[in-house]
Amino acid sequence: MAGAVLVTGGSRRIGRSISLSLASCGFHIVIQTRSNDDEVGVLCDEIESLGVTCFIVEGNLDNPDSVTGIFDDTIKLLENNEMGLVGLVNSASMFEWDHPSNVNAESLIGHYRVNTMAPVLLSQMFHDWLTSTFSDSIQENLPCIVNILDQKLISPHPDHFSYTLSKQALSGATIMMAKAFAPICRVNSVSPGHVLPSNEQSSSGFEKAQSQSPLGYGPTPQDIADAVSFLFQARSITAQNLVVDSGEHLLGRNRDVVFETED
Repeated sequence: MAGAVLVTGGSRRIGRSISLSLASCGFHIVIQTRSNDDEVGVLCDEIESLGVTCFIVEGNLDNPDSVTGIFDDTIKLLENNEMGLVGLVNSASMFEWDHPSNVNAESLIGHYRVNTMAPVLLSQMFHDWLTSTFSDSIQENLPCIVNILDQKLISPHPDHFSYTLSKQALSGATIMMAKAFAPICRVNSVSPGHVLPSNEQSSSGFEKAQSQSPLGYGPTPQDIADAVSFLFQARSITAQNLVVDSGEHLLGRNRDVVFETED
């Protein structure tokens, strides 16, 4: 068996697809969630139907003590089941609108805690744990960290200002951690395009947004999950970012896609 992967936000939206995709590759899955509800349980059953084990850890990513607890609980669960942790996917994100004209300290700090602090601390703890338990069997399982970024980092616009800054920080951290953590583990990232409609977006606006991409269609959650699974199995790739957006970054939008595609 390939070992286990911790997926933050692994029960919903893109994170859900990532959990299922990695499970189909033979990885056990540890889902981090803020609360364990029926939806998480249904996903866990679906994952285990693929012949692997699914664990659930609860905790908030906006608190450093809680982040430490998430990692400690993950290791305890896996050790009790005689499994090792071979991967981390930092998928969970805080995504709230603000703009340089109205940004405030609360928004900046809130986004930074969830989107930068938590992924970096989890990555550090994962590397430290790998270092303390390093063995040939762990190395064969290609320990890997994948950070979920955003295609808008390539051509940024001012909407979702705090969110974008926090993801830019995580992008830089990806490169620095890849240098620092080699050869114990690899660190890469995936930058999704407009994959799912936001709460403020109509179905017609979403379809319009996806059809405007250079390829004429938008990426799906499965496309993002496939990219993550690829990176887990690509043993010679580190410090790389895969942009999975059907070419959306080439459009150079001046505003968030929702504002440019709603009638």
